[in-house]
Amino acid sequence: MAQDQQAQIDLLKSQVSEVEGRLKQLAPNVADDPKLNLRFIMIKKTTDIAAFVALLLSALAMYLTLQSYFAGPNLKLLLPRQIVLYNSDYLKRVGADFGAPPSVLFAAITSYANRASKDHPAIVMNEFIRVAVGANKVQHWLYDIGNSEFSGPFKFQTSATRPIPFIVEGNNGFSHEVLFQPYPDPYCLPADPECTGSNTWYSWKNFIDDLKKSHSINVTLGAELDYRIPSLVSCSAGVTDDQINMLGSEYKLAVYCDPNQSDEKGLWSAVKRWWGSG
Repeated sequence: MAQDQQAQIDLLKSQVSEVEGRLKQLAPNVADDPKLNLRFIMIKKTTDIAAFVALLLSALAMYLTLQSYFAGPNLKLLLPRQIVLYNSDYLKRVGADFGAPPSVLFAAITSYANRASKDHPAIVMNEFIRVAVGANKVQHWLYDIGNSEFSGPFKFQTSATRPIPFIVEGNNGFSHEVLFQPYPDPYCLPADPECTGSNTWYSWKNFIDDLKKSHSINVTLGAELDYRIPSLVSCSAGVTDDQINMLGSEYKLAVYCDPNQSDEKGLWSAVKRWWGSG
């Protein structure tokens, strides 16, 4: 952003020099110096015109600087490469007991890019995942971070506290892999209307039955930013019969997530409605 501003300033400087040169050619003598009537001020000399333009140039530079200062963070949540599906009983091996009956849990890598300057760090208050299989839709929230890129259950990397909130520095990125869990309720953010109708627990049996019918999973990853504003990305995963059988026997499956049509326009409309009602 600073490079763009400097380029604009350099361009204006060259234009000022060009205008000053042309004015001197038109009025080499003081008597012939052109007059510029701006109603509220009369500019008679070529040097005065150049000074006036320089003043405008300084004002523009100040405006660009202040615009950058007050712009704030520009955080973007990126699409995941894959979604990992777990039977909750499978995670008992690593001390994560989610009770009975067994339910489906999800893990995904959440990645962020803060495209603002270094002076504007962004804060992520929480993270969630929303999954729809056929007519059933659930929303889970961050449980812990770790790694699923190995055989066996999810490998946790923290021990005591949930790793939120966290900071994404300006002109920087951040990513980690998250295992999500159900809340007592889906905890819908005001500017996230698609959350309406979501459930919490999704039993393993019902999940497998629904998957056999639809053979697809629609996924939305979300970050809760300041003022409870959501940042969302969506993708969909196809699941074959062989993969369903593998999931039923091994209790773990990683599925590739293809980006589907973005809903940013609908989300922005919802954000504006929410701010307008506040």
